[in-house]
Amino acid sequence: MTLNLFFYLYHFIYIYIKYRCKLEFNLIDFYKYLTLISMKFYLNLYYVLSIFVRILLILLCFNFSAEGQRKIETGNLFVTNYSRSFLNTDFVNWAVVQDSEGIIYYSNFYKGVQTFDGQKVRPVLDEKGDPTLGLGRALVIDAKKTIYAIIGFGFGYIEKNKFNEPIYYSLSDKLPEKDKVKSSLWSVKELNDTIIFQSEKSVYFYKKKKLLRVEHYNNIIHTLRTTERDAFLRVWGEGVFKLVNGKFTLIPSTKEIFAQNTMDEIYSLN
Repeated sequence: MTLNLFFYLYHFIYIYIKYRCKLEFNLIDFYKYLTLISMKFYLNLYYVLSIFVRILLILLCFNFSAEGQRKIETGNLFVTNYSRSFLNTDFVNWAVVQDSEGIIYYSNFYKGVQTFDGQKVRPVLDEKGDPTLGLGRALVIDAKKTIYAIIGFGFGYIEKNKFNEPIYYSLSDKLPEKDKVKSSLWSVKELNDTIIFQSEKSVYFYKKKKLLRVEHYNNIIHTLRTTERDAFLRVWGEGVFKLVNGKFTLIPSTKEIFAQNTMDEIYSLN
């Protein structure tokens, strides 16, 4: 393109000099020059446009190919939408977990805990063979893939029997009388293979399905939260407690802020 520019400039200067110096100037020569210059210009323009069209076609083909691949990867093979009536339950499901076999467990407002294997919804049965009923409040899985659940005013664990049916076994029914559940159960967490059940007045510690200890509180326990390394308890009118050496201990600096203000979530930054 640079050489062509010099070519055009040279011929225009040549014509201008001949005219200004009153040299012999032939109108036919002038017409030839203009014709030659025009031909070169249009040839170069055609060449540039042909390259541009080719690049554009290549880009369009690549885009259509990528779009086709994207549709294959994000199609309905990975996402299935169900109607609200699919689970045949009440309007609230409180928790959901998935076991090592891919079975989904979910706790319902009224129907306890149910399972979904990708084809059919089935209730989790209790030790008597009846479907679990009541408020399924919370679910958690420990390192050994045992599922722990809160159902109504009780808590326990879910294991499969010899027929591969998930069965709910109560732990709270086996508590001594002084430690019986006497208030609403709200959450269950796992920390270092220790399972912690929380009610409004008590905290229950289990490991390998065995009771370790129970802590009772005078004020209402608002929430139980865990991070990768720690567990925290917020108690109304007192503040935030941290699990230290197996016992929840009040963090003094939290009393001013959290005695009357809720703590809904907690996160570890390292």
